[in-house]
Amino acid sequence: MKKFILSLTALLCAAGLHAQTFSAATQQSQADLQNVLNQYAALQKEIAAEKVPLSRKLQEVELEATEKTKEKDRQQSLSDNAGFTLTSLQDSVKKLKDNNAYMSNLLNDYINRFNTQLDQSETPLYKDAIDAALNAKENGGDPSVTFGLQMAVLEQSFDRLMKSIGGQTLRGDAIVGSGVKESGSFAVMGPIAFFASDTSSIAGVSYTESNSVQPHIYELDSKTGIRELIGNGSGLVMLDASQGEAQKFENEQDTLTEEIAKGGFVMWPILTLAGASLIIIVIKVIQFLGVKEAKQSDLSTIITALRDDRGEEALAYAKQIKGPVGELLQVAVSNADQDKEVIEEMLYEVIINNQPKLERLLTFISVTAAVGPLFGLLGTVTGMIRTFKMITVVGTGDAGSLSGGISEALITTKWGLIIAIPALLFHAMLARTARGVIGSMEQAAVGFINGIIDEE
Repeated sequence: MKKFILSLTALLCAAGLHAQTFSAATQQSQADLQNVLNQYAALQKEIAAEKVPLSRKLQEVELEATEKTKEKDRQQSLSDNAGFTLTSLQDSVKKLKDNNAYMSNLLNDYINRFNTQLDQSETPLYKDAIDAALNAKENGGDPSVTFGLQMAVLEQSFDRLMKSIGGQTLRGDAIVGSGVKESGSFAVMGPIAFFASDTSSIAGVSYTESNSVQPHIYELDSKTGIRELIGNGSGLVMLDASQGEAQKFENEQDTLTEEIAKGGFVMWPILTLAGASLIIIVIKVIQFLGVKEAKQSDLSTIITALRDDRGEEALAYAKQIKGPVGELLQVAVSNADQDKEVIEEMLYEVIINNQPKLERLLTFISVTAAVGPLFGLLGTVTGMIRTFKMITVVGTGDAGSLSGGISEALITTKWGLIIAIPALLFHAMLARTARGVIGSMEQAAVGFINGIIDEE
């Protein structure tokens, strides 16, 4: 009980103490709250005092930001426009450069063609301007300078065209005859140039020779009117419609010796066959010209003489007939008193003996006709092999060299056919002549035997 009372007393004492402490805390809290409220009120007054200037400052800053944004947008627009304009200008400049390069290339090609179309008599007049323009283009100099030089050549070409339409007279040197240089005058009309020498009577048409800086002259008859044309400015002259191509073709023609040399080693057996066949043909033609075929009148005369016992006269007449037929008739007359079988054998022997003589060497002509084209084909094959080897080394860019090699390869075929065709024709003709002589001898033998039988 005492413990309960003591505990209750202690509790009451603690409660009283706590009540005092709580009251003090409450008072302190209220004081703090009031202090905070006072500070808050003071802060609100301060904020209210500063709000108007800050609002004005904010408006100014916002206005400045708006102006800056507008300025940024304007600068960006200007930058974009400047970039677009620069790109356009660069594209325009590139197109103009491309056009200038294209025009310069066209002018360069025109100058090259103009240079090649000039007659060599005109070359000294335009050489400096042409060389300057071509060198400027090749060296890649200032485009404006190059263009100016090219235009100068273009103007000269137009001037030359106007002069060539009516014709113009020039002084210069030319190669005449066998390589002699002579001075004279040129009359240029379009693509054709005539020349008349000052030191000789030579006059003709000018043409260009490869690897020569001087024009060459194809001499024409002095009556063609070239000197009158050059001297008086008018005259009747002959014109070459091919513009010198016909003369170039004529100059390109090889002589017989040059053509044989181009054919190569195969030409030698071909020419050997040709020479041997020619000799044999001449021999056989001479041989057959001396052979006389038996005529019915000759046979009748001999048989009549034998029937009249005029054997010596018949033998003398038979000796007058040349060739194998005469030999046959002589044997027949000499043995006319023999039996028929003996006469047949003797005449047959004469025919057999003369047949090889008549047909001798004809086989060689036949062989020539057959082998000649084969040799020609061999030369063509070997020539084409050399041509393809040339293609392997230098390529196909030089068409002139390749066409020349092919034409040289075909020379052997040409000559093989040249000797084969006549050899074949002569062999056929001579073989037919030989068969004709043998047939004539056989007819004479049969006629003689029949005539002797009738006599008996």
